Amino acid sequence: MRCGWIEGVAISLALAAGCEYDRYAVEMTPDGDSCRRVLTCWREETNGGKDEVPTLKPLPQEELDRIAKLYPNEPQESGPAKRIFTGCFKGALPSDVGGAGTYTRLTTELGDLFTYSERFRGDDDQARVLADMSYAADRLTDVLILWFEPELKEDPHWPKLRGFMETDLRQDIKNGALYLWMAGPAGNLEWSFARAAQYFQERGYFQPQDVPAWKADSPAGGKLVMEIVRRFVASRMGLTPEAPAPPSLGFLSSDERAEASWDRFRAESPAYRDWLAALDLKRLRWKPREDAARGKDKPDVKDSLGDLLGPSLVMLAGDDADHVGVTLVCKVAPLYTNGTYDAAKGAIAWSEALRKSPFLPVLCTATWDASDESFQKAHFGRTVLAGEDLAAYVLWRKLLSEADAKEWMAFLDALKPDGGLVEKVKAFRFLSDPKPAPGATGSLANQPRDLILKALAPPAK
Repeated sequence: MRCGWIEGVAISLALAAGCEYDRYAVEMTPDGDSCRRVLTCWREETNGGKDEVPTLKPLPQEELDRIAKLYPNEPQESGPAKRIFTGCFKGALPSDVGGAGTYTRLTTELGDLFTYSERFRGDDDQARVLADMSYAADRLTDVLILWFEPELKEDPHWPKLRGFMETDLRQDIKNGALYLWMAGPAGNLEWSFARAAQYFQERGYFQPQDVPAWKADSPAGGKLVMEIVRRFVASRMGLTPEAPAPPSLGFLSSDERAEASWDRFRAESPAYRDWLAALDLKRLRWKPREDAARGKDKPDVKDSLGDLLGPSLVMLAGDDADHVGVTLVCKVAPLYTNGTYDAAKGAIAWSEALRKSPFLPVLCTATWDASDESFQKAHFGRTVLAGEDLAAYVLWRKLLSEADAKEWMAFLDALKPDGGLVEKVKAFRFLSDPKPAPGATGSLANQPRDLILKALAPPAK
């Protein structure tokens, strides 16, 4: 047995060798106020081999039926595994992959502004996720104290160790869990492990030369790990490195003795049963074991700490996830996107692993514009507003009152690309503008006027 109790206390994560992953390909083509959406979905099954070609299967019928209710057209088959759903949507997008999204077009006489934003799965309430993580860390600290107390209560150094566990250890467990959770937002599991290792090394939990012992899968490695653990516990009891380990720490002298002590504590201690009964299972996201009796709704002493605390405490975003690929047709370079724009293809693309709660959702977003070149050339002689300037104009224009909007439209309709164009733009004021003080130029029209005059200004020599 290789440090079984340590794995339980640390709540390690076991990854299955054979896995099934769902795949979603979303293609969107804007068409005025609506957006045509094509979803292709299937399931891939692998046995864990690196070069293995996955077996393709359809999504479960229940999932396909759920998606079908979101689309106006019947799904089409593409081979034995893939299913294709097609529909046009205005405003809200279907929650087919899981999440929420919108496609928005803001129209004006000078051009339009478009935005696409969609969340896929995940958990937006990260404040609750972190609060539940802290709760799980507190419960882990509590049960470690309950376990150590009957073994060490007669040792005069126990109060000092208990004080450390109540404060520093409690905080260190929370920080360690947080660094692992950050692997998801940071997108770098190795960085999170390295940062967590640095954190615990600085606080004396281990030294760099101890790393081989943690990685060695052998009885010798297990013995070295127990020596590291016992050395650290002794140091927090106030003992010097040269001092021999006290007899009270005998329960940490080997894998077997530590595991026997832990199992005895879980089986016999009323304190453990009280701790177990007081757990907030909802905050811990606890689920019955697969081998548990049908209808079981509460944990028992057979549940490991990993089963009890792991879902809320150790959140590692590994590679075992569903996947979504999104392609959005966009003929102009977007003003903003977190995707990858391909000018040759005229499209923005995203490729993301899908995470369920408690991880952060995937977010795909883009903003782009489309100038009404015919209107602008008819009234200004050329295209005067595009890109970020057009976006600023559209946002200003959509906030006008109905009366101001009519007045502004009448002003634009009367403009002609002649010699007096610049003077007319400079002179425009809304009837609703307050009477200016002498020398003042304040007007609701300041922003669009400045944008247009900037474009009409002769190029600098």
